[in-house]
Amino acid sequence: MKSRQAMRILFVILLVMTSIQFTSVAQAHKSVWKENRTVTYTGGNKNISVLWADLKDDKIRIDAVLARGKIGATDALSTIVQSASNTDATAVGGINGTFFNAYADMQPSGTLMLDGEVLHMANTGSVLAISGDNTVSVDPLFVKIVGGTNGQWDWPYSWYSWNINHYYTDSAATMIFTPEYAGPRPSHDFTAIEVDKGVVIKKSTGSFNIPADGFLVLTKDVNVSKVFEIGKTADYKTKYYVNNYTTTGHAGINLDYDNIRTVIGAGPTLVKNGMLKADAGAEGFTEGKITSSAATRSLIGITADNRLGMTVVSGVTVKQLGEIALSLGMVE
Repeated sequence: MKSRQAMRILFVILLVMTSIQFTSVAQAHKSVWKENRTVTYTGGNKNISVLWADLKDDKIRIDAVLARGKIGATDALSTIVQSASNTDATAVGGINGTFFNAYADMQPSGTLMLDGEVLHMANTGSVLAISGDNTVSVDPLFVKIVGGTNGQWDWPYSWYSWNINHYYTDSAATMIFTPEYAGPRPSHDFTAIEVDKGVVIKKSTGSFNIPADGFLVLTKDVNVSKVFEIGKTADYKTKYYVNNYTTTGHAGINLDYDNIRTVIGAGPTLVKNGMLKADAGAEGFTEGKITSSAATRSLIGITADNRLGMTVVSGVTVKQLGEIALSLGMVE
């Protein structure tokens, strides 16, 4: 029997930073609607368009979508939104989901989790976390990668990584790459460790071959490379903590992400528990275009009655964007 059609609201990753896309379907469904309204903030008034979704409707699903299904790929916003539709779901809208290096190598700079799997991490800013039952929260997330070999997770079998699906030229870096990676693949002299179906199959220098059913590790740390033995098992897992935005990253306070399926990192948090926050510097941001300048900015938030809204506003600071979120009735 064919399953009933579910409407989706999609957060679209890695595309033009100032865009929002609606489809006609959004206007035809009672739980998804577009609202044009005037909002007041300290800078004056703005006419904005907001796409709303009532998350109490179990036919609504919020997803993150990668351009062409890859980290580091790009595409037109409308194409990315359309790519998420299938026989069981219709994509009704999308907005940019995280920061990325738009002027160089297109690598993301925010944390991304799809279907419960971390595909990139940043540990700066906040994340929008979405559970399987559409519960939405805005969290100060710190992600830690823990690697193991031979079924063991403690030294001398353990290893670490700076990130997942992000290339660094720094010789101190250890990096993991999965089949979703479509970013830079320059010539390099890192030790390349290929893990296929959970087993180490090859160690070489300079390779960038990512197994289709596994992952690639690049490192120059001999203490990392020596724990990988051909024919032995290797894996990694991610742990989740409350980010304290210090040099240590966290104080050991765990975040329960067992039921979280989608995470989109950006920030800073604009509103928390119905109160204005909007402190970019406190979340590790240092660039003036985020901490103080007015610019075109995206907003995603949730109301007390579980309506999710997203919009794009031009010419505002982060604090002013927080004021607009409050005027829309958002509590996070």
